[in-house]
Amino acid sequence: QGTPEQRQAYLEAGGLLTLSLQSLFFYSAAILSFLGGARWGMAIREAPLAPNSVVLVLSVFPALVAWIALLIGFQPATALLMLIGAFGAHLLWDLAAVQTGEAPGWYRPLRTLATVGAVVALAAAYARLIWPAA
Repeated sequence: QGTPEQRQAYLEAGGLLTLSLQSLFFYSAAILSFLGGARWGMAIREAPLAPNSVVLVLSVFPALVAWIALLIGFQPATALLMLIGAFGAHLLWDLAAVQTGEAPGWYRPLRTLATVGAVVALAAAYARLIWPAA
C-alpha cells in the first residue's frame, strides 16, 4: 500500500500511468457533464414553459462533482472515489426517471451498461493506485 507520498512518487515516476489517470479524470468529467445536460434536457422537454427548478439545479451537480474531482487530482484516490460515487448516484437518479416515465425504457439498459463500464474503469484505476505493482 505505502504512504500517500510513496503512491504519489509512484504516479509521478510512471508517466504513462499519470497520463492514463488524467485522461480518465477528464473523460469522466466530460461524461458526467453530459449526463447532467441530459437530465436538464429531460426536465425542459417535460415542461418547456415551467421546467422543474429542482431538477435543473440537481442536473448541474454531476458537472460540479467532476470539476471538484479534477481540482483535487493531486489526491487521485479521493478523486476516483468521488467520480465512482457520482456515476453511481446518477445511475440511481436515471433509473428512477425511467420508473416514473421521465425517461424512456431503453434508457435503463443503456445507462446501466455505461455506468458499469465507467465504474469498473475507475475502480481499476483506484486499485492500481492503492496496490501498485511491485
